[in-house]
Amino acid sequence: METTTTCVDSSIIRDSIVYAKKKLGISTLKPQQEKAFESMLRGHDVFMGLPTGYGKSVVFQGAAFCSEYIKRIQEKDDSNFVVVVMPLKALIKDQLTRAGELGIAAADISSGLTDELREQISGQASGKTQAFCGSYGQLGEIRSTLPSVPVIAMTATATTEARKQITHSLAMRNYATIVESPDKPN
Repeated sequence: METTTTCVDSSIIRDSIVYAKKKLGISTLKPQQEKAFESMLRGHDVFMGLPTGYGKSVVFQGAAFCSEYIKRIQEKDDSNFVVVVMPLKALIKDQLTRAGELGIAAADISSGLTDELREQISGQASGKTQAFCGSYGQLGEIRSTLPSVPVIAMTATATTEARKQITHSLAMRNYATIVESPDKPN
């Protein structure tokens, strides 16, 4: 799992982002999306408070591709994990569907971790990129099993107090905060 926490050369980070954009079929990223990828690839947790339509889905999907690229460059055989936290079941379902279309193995852990997922998390996975959407309550188990894996928490709206609660409940360490106001000028 060191693919997301070791010192990664800036040019490799840039190349991984280019790879993710190609896999996603997009040509540009918003600065906030780039910051999220760069922070994650440097081993930082990421809290994103971006309005609806701002591209959180690109970060969810692209994080797995960036990690996959770094793993291949470092010639690692271990599985990549990207932990993604989303508050709404409908969003989780949509993201799982899209992840499947992109070839990303993903699981919803909001109802609990199955034995199969525990095996994958503990390092006996098939080698495919894994992405997890889930409830905050399940993350303690994942974090204790994979303490070096960055967590990306995304929400469309959160007050300053809610942000503090989320980052605390997720045991986010040395995290990047990427926040934009949901208020759009007329």
